[in-house]
Amino acid sequence: MWLANEINVAEEHFASQTTKMVMAQLVPRATLQPPHGKTMLAAAVAGNQHDIGLQAVADFFEMDGWRTVLLGANVPARDLVQAVDCFAADLLGLSVSQMTQLDTVKTTIQDVRGSARDTEVKILLGGRAFTDPDDLPKELGADGFAADPRRAVALGRQLVGLE
Repeated sequence: MWLANEINVAEEHFASQTTKMVMAQLVPRATLQPPHGKTMLAAAVAGNQHDIGLQAVADFFEMDGWRTVLLGANVPARDLVQAVDCFAADLLGLSVSQMTQLDTVKTTIQDVRGSARDTEVKILLGGRAFTDPDDLPKELGADGFAADPRRAVALGRQLVGLE
């Protein structure tokens, strides 16, 4: 609604915070699968202030037995590289909300892939910037794209050898 100029920034922030509060109350009530030893790191690329979808994806991974580390919105590439290494991530989920962030995504992926340990991490993209992804995620250097949390978990499992 904010994007369509139907509500102002304050109203959008209120709706976002309310949504996050409700989401935080739902996960503890969900049925969790037993841990399988894989770690998923979730972040929105630098410049992306939107993280509700990212939170939903992280929640679905957590329910599927993943150790999930949610870094949230606007994570600089150099800090993301360090986090992938620090948390020994098997899978990196990157959220991209706007087409203007595609260069940032490509640079971020290159930075992650350029680190010795981080070349092993699988990278999964998602977000509104990919309305018709085709081969774009691969061109950016990612291992895949998922349009929703369920598909993200299924593809994440495949990418790290759980399927």
